[in-house]
Amino acid sequence: MNYSVDEAYMRMALSISQDGLGRVWPNPSVGCVIVKDGVAAGYGRTADSGRPHAEAVAIAMAGERAKGATAYVTLEPCAVDGREGACADALIKAEVSRVVVACHDPNPVVYKQGISKLEKAGIQVDIGLYEAEAIDSHIGFFSKIEKNRPFVCLKQAVSSNGMIASAPGQRTQISGADAHEYLHLLRSTYDAIAVGVNTVLADDPMLSARVEGHEHSIVRVVFDSSLSIPLESKLVQTARNEPVWVLYKASYLLPRDAAHLQQGGRKPGQALGCREEFEDKKKQLKAAGVTLIETGACVLSALNKLAEAGITRLLVEGGAKLHHSFIEGDVFDEVQVLSSINALPDDGVKAAAFDFDALHSVEKRELGEDLLEIYRK
Repeated sequence: MNYSVDEAYMRMALSISQDGLGRVWPNPSVGCVIVKDGVAAGYGRTADSGRPHAEAVAIAMAGERAKGATAYVTLEPCAVDGREGACADALIKAEVSRVVVACHDPNPVVYKQGISKLEKAGIQVDIGLYEAEAIDSHIGFFSKIEKNRPFVCLKQAVSSNGMIASAPGQRTQISGADAHEYLHLLRSTYDAIAVGVNTVLADDPMLSARVEGHEHSIVRVVFDSSLSIPLESKLVQTARNEPVWVLYKASYLLPRDAAHLQQGGRKPGQALGCREEFEDKKKQLKAAGVTLIETGACVLSALNKLAEAGITRLLVEGGAKLHHSFIEGDVFDEVQVLSSINALPDDGVKAAAFDFDALHSVEKRELGEDLLEIYRK
């Protein structure tokens, strides 16, 4: 397939931007390519943790060759001075002659302001090349700005008869090796991964993103209304090395007192039942390095809190109860299903029920013996 020069370099910028997904929050992963005399003189993406921005990285690489060059940027250059100055000002100072922008920045503080700055400086600006692809690449950032919540992908692995576990509380391996490898690649493109506390109690997962040659410190999120997560869990034990955020609701407490609890004792993972015990558990979790975030009653409240903390892309791996909360609240954007050819007992744990007829099929492909299906709202 033949592409024009502009198309080829914007596609290059978009490809570069993909490498930063999950690594640059709270900022979007922007790609920038600076071209002089038909050659890419400089290129880069938003750096890990969000700074420096893509334009600054590309300009630094191009040096003097940026003068009179064309810059291809996947998102409108920022116009507001930050810790390192506005990107629009950096392009003006570098004396580029033309800037090709894929899409506007939805942030009201930036929207059209970056373009205006460049044009007032006499720089030619062309906008809209691969706009849809750029919006999709920056979809987490757009969701955070426009909806005050992260882009949410619900992922589940199911047996051929629609089960996610052999029995309640029982760890069950469903997917094969190829699907397992894909899962870690998927995790590496997200800022955070979330599970419900029942999944922690059943599986004691690490929730890491293990991809050879690609280090990714993903934020591990647990929806745990009653702070039932065990202090001995792998997540709590590794919280000082990799971030663990626990979302809880202080309003869950039942009208029980410590004396009542002491009569029968409390099993590991059982909900706390008195204010004193609850506050003590909070102190223990914080001492272990866990970040505690209090939320409201609905899942949207939790997503708002995550967005306020900077999360733009959230992968929700379950279990079924947590998935149902997102379905009932209608606060998800994508569904990924890994279907196995193997069956589990019919009295096992059923997968969350999605209305696939109301979703748009994006992709279907085989991963070894498993089938991957991706849907969008």
